Amino acid sequence: MRHYFSRGSRSAGSIVWESVPLSTAASALIGISGTLAVSAIFSAVSFFIMKSTVLSGFFGVLSLMSGSFSGACVCGRYRRHGGLYTGIRCAAAMYILLAAAALSVSGTLPEMKKLLLLAVSGCAGGVSGVNSKKVF
Repeated sequence: MRHYFSRGSRSAGSIVWESVPLSTAASALIGISGTLAVSAIFSAVSFFIMKSTVLSGFFGVLSLMSGSFSGACVCGRYRRHGGLYTGIRCAAAMYILLAAAALSVSGTLPEMKKLLLLAVSGCAGGVSGVNSKKVF
């Protein structure tokens, strides 16, 4: 008789989301890719439709917040507990990646208000991910 609940039957995806460092890294990468996707959409809207850069600051903040929300929401949805902590970890990891990119490109660190924006939207995403219906 086959034992279905043995330790050897876990998939690689479940191991990623059970580990705190791996889930934080995965959610930060999801958040960064979401930020880049939303930023590309807003850039296209700003260039092709609006033909001005008046709202570029607002679009930048909105893309950062949506990326942090989506990364923490995915992580919270898979981990199913600790939504606030998941959001804060995702936001901190995203800020570290953002700071590394800013240091390599311009030589300056991003402002701390970006960390606050990432943390607030990450916490909201983590809580909404934990409280969402389980679909997988």
